Amino acid sequence: MSDDEPTGPRRAADKPDGGGSSRWSASSPGQDRPPTPVPPPALPPSDAGGSGRRYSADSLPDDWTSPLPRRSADSPSGTRERSPMSPPDAPRAESAVARRRVGVRLLTILGGVVVLGLIAAGAYLATHPAPAAPTVAPPTPNPVEGALLQPADLAPLGRTWAIAQTALDADEASPRPRCIASDAPEDPAPAGRSVRTFTAEGSPESALLESIRTYPDEASAKAAYATLAGQIGNCPDASIARGLAPTGLANSAVGLIAQRGQGATAEHHAIILARTGTAVAIVDASRVDGPFDPKAVATALGASLTRLCGPASGTCPATVNVASAAVPPPGDPAGWLAPGDLPQLTPGVGAWHATDVDQMRLPGTQCEGVDLTTVPGASKRSQRTFLLTDDPRAPQGFGVDQAIYTFGSQQAAQAFTSQVAGNISGCAQRTTTATVKQTGSSPAPASGAMFLVDQKTNPTTSVRFRVAIVRRGADVTYLLANPSPAYDLADGVFAGLANRASDRLTQLP
Repeated sequence: MSDDEPTGPRRAADKPDGGGSSRWSASSPGQDRPPTPVPPPALPPSDAGGSGRRYSADSLPDDWTSPLPRRSADSPSGTRERSPMSPPDAPRAESAVARRRVGVRLLTILGGVVVLGLIAAGAYLATHPAPAAPTVAPPTPNPVEGALLQPADLAPLGRTWAIAQTALDADEASPRPRCIASDAPEDPAPAGRSVRTFTAEGSPESALLESIRTYPDEASAKAAYATLAGQIGNCPDASIARGLAPTGLANSAVGLIAQRGQGATAEHHAIILARTGTAVAIVDASRVDGPFDPKAVATALGASLTRLCGPASGTCPATVNVASAAVPPPGDPAGWLAPGDLPQLTPGVGAWHATDVDQMRLPGTQCEGVDLTTVPGASKRSQRTFLLTDDPRAPQGFGVDQAIYTFGSQQAAQAFTSQVAGNISGCAQRTTTATVKQTGSSPAPASGAMFLVDQKTNPTTSVRFRVAIVRRGADVTYLLANPSPAYDLADGVFAGLANRASDRLTQLP
């Protein structure tokens, strides 16, 4: 082959249409060539064995350089020159470099913005410090829980005591002291109420209860104390034996001895109510073998009040003493008999309830000799009726009527008292239907008498009355009960009731 011949690879000429014409070849340049179609790719020559031979680097020219793998425009360029076989892409590389430069600028700007933001934030925090986290205060101890009686405080009562129950959030369903009624809607509402009960070792019939009520201010506590004192004075679920006058205990204190039932199984309650500042405490100590010493009960309560008086901003105990009061605490209304003044005729059974009478209806025993609803000379006349409930032995309609008359002078009051008492005493001489017996008289400074009157309604039946007329100062009280021979008050019991009514007259407003 000469140097002038084409250097491209030799290819076989396509066979011309028609069949017999001579072949076209590269060695016949003088001839006109027909249009040559694009030849198929030249395959590597077959080896001598006729089988296909794999393509390998041994068949490449000595100056072959492998092209770099193609990369995306964003990929960094290779570190060596591209192969001459690769198509030129210099403009694409320049574009990638430009984009990288833009990215660097953007990152630089963004970094600057972040730095400026951090500087600004630091300056703001330096001048506007973050608010301190709220401090959670530890829970405030409940002063009532610490003030409630402990077993050691009950040592003056002479027994070994143990706590039976403690309710720091007591409600109407919790145990209550004897004589204390359920709260009425108009009663001052306590801010808190706690109750603790005790039992005595080896003495199951002995018990003690303490109740502490706290109020938002001292005025509310004073009103609550007055209400509770009136409830103690009424004591509808027990019989009041006598009043108690504690001193040196708190801002105010009052108490009483009450009896529930009769005989060997009767419960005797020593109850003391005290107010110190904004708190009111009540203790009720009970047993069957007579009441506890009231001073021992007050001394025990004093230990509780000593711990309570500080938080309640009240008067703390000093030298504690208890005297018997001439009159129990006033009931409601003051000056009248209280339900607790009337006796239980069946041990542990029955309760007395009082009712105001708007229009006086008082026929009496038919022995008084005067119209008890229109007494001449009396400036005030009023009546209440007490009925006994929940005692199946009591006669139908059994109760006690009480009337109070106020006169302008003690002499006028005494004249009326003497007139009625004399008429009752001489009733048997004036009528053949009455049988009269005087059963008692009132001690000074009161003046009066008690009678048992039986009035025949026919030759075989009669009705029974117990009646009393008693003066205290310029006030007179009249009592009328309607028992039966099988269900009656003893002479001494009725005399005690009449004398209590006389004492209550001193509490009239």
